[in-house]
Amino acid sequence: MGRRVGILYRQDGTERGIRVPVAALYDFMMKPLEKLVLGRHRRAVLARVGRHRRILEVGVGTGGNLRHYLPHIEFRVDEDAEQWGVSAQSDELPGGVAGTVEIIAVDVSDAMLTAARREAQRLGAADLVQFRVMDVQNLDLPNDYFDCVLATCVFCSVNDPVRGLSEVHRVLAPGGELILMEHGGSARPVLGPFLDALNPLTVRVFGEHLNRDVARAARAAGFCILRQRNMALDVLREIVAVKNENF
Repeated sequence: MGRRVGILYRQDGTERGIRVPVAALYDFMMKPLEKLVLGRHRRAVLARVGRHRRILEVGVGTGGNLRHYLPHIEFRVDEDAEQWGVSAQSDELPGGVAGTVEIIAVDVSDAMLTAARREAQRLGAADLVQFRVMDVQNLDLPNDYFDCVLATCVFCSVNDPVRGLSEVHRVLAPGGELILMEHGGSARPVLGPFLDALNPLTVRVFGEHLNRDVARAARAAGFCILRQRNMALDVLREIVAVKNENF
């Protein structure tokens, strides 16, 4: 029997739960949280993306991050380049990086990518980002390629976060930077138990783990954590890590 629309599946193919149609409702549901909390923290975290020239965004969703890091990248279009639409040319990027700039954004959902393409078009950047349907747990991308991989609130819903982050580790070049904004559990006496109690429901309905330790998963995948900073209480965190070449 084939897989049913609207169902979450485990890696062995068995049904894990139902899925709310988040592609259609995502921006509507997230708008209050984006205005109150997430938007300003995205801006702070993603400003550093501009120093890189080969960038991969995993779990791009509806493209909510694009407006926060594209303005930090200075492009000069090479009209003769055969791969126009995948990359552009930069005379001098923030951080002193020069040369071709390549941005690839992936997501498991076609519907999400359709929304992300619309957002890129709205920003005047439709030709600067290549969008691909892809699972972070199985990236069809070359080894040791990207200078930077970024994700915001993604690994809370990846079936196997260590496997996904191991794939990110594989495609990052030596010294490559992983930039994450993720939520997780809390050490606070009321908030922590509340998130733990709510977690089974959010996993079943949304496939989202409220109390997952993404930094721990990153270490298990071979990353060295450079910085971990609380951004909203101790639930939302910025994580900056680099590839451990000896892993």
